[in-house]
Amino acid sequence: MVFDPACGTGGFLTCAIDHKVENYVKTSKDREALARTIRGVEKKPLPFMLCITNMILHGIDTPQHIQLDNTLSYPYTGISERDRVDVIITNPPFGGIEEDGIEKNFPATYCTRETADLFIAVIKRRLKKHGRAAVVLPDGFLFGDTGGHYAGRSLLTI
Repeated sequence: MVFDPACGTGGFLTCAIDHKVENYVKTSKDREALARTIRGVEKKPLPFMLCITNMILHGIDTPQHIQLDNTLSYPYTGISERDRVDVIITNPPFGGIEEDGIEKNFPATYCTRETADLFIAVIKRRLKKHGRAAVVLPDGFLFGDTGGHYAGRSLLTI
């Protein structure tokens, strides 16, 4: 299963679809399985609608596993084994602050409202054992401060 917790217009998900179609999808049954294994969540309505359109254009006729919601609004401790996925690919919003109260969904060790920090916590929690993730992050996120400026991006693989 491939999951993007901040899928925007679905760019990473469409790349995953194309890769799977090119390498693994051989039958109509494979195509049905593909549709069940592509998942995403987007908070904003316009990118969500564009993501749905992208899924349809890439052969997912009924993209029922793309949700209009806020990934960070679910309690961190409520993420169970059945919520875990094999692959997470995402470019979460960074440099932003979540709405009041979102931080209450997380343990005290993640006491922040900064979106990138919270998304990293969710990504780690949502991965299955031996799962993998590719995450676009602002420069300085892992190893130092950028002085509040996000001049570039780094790719973190977990």
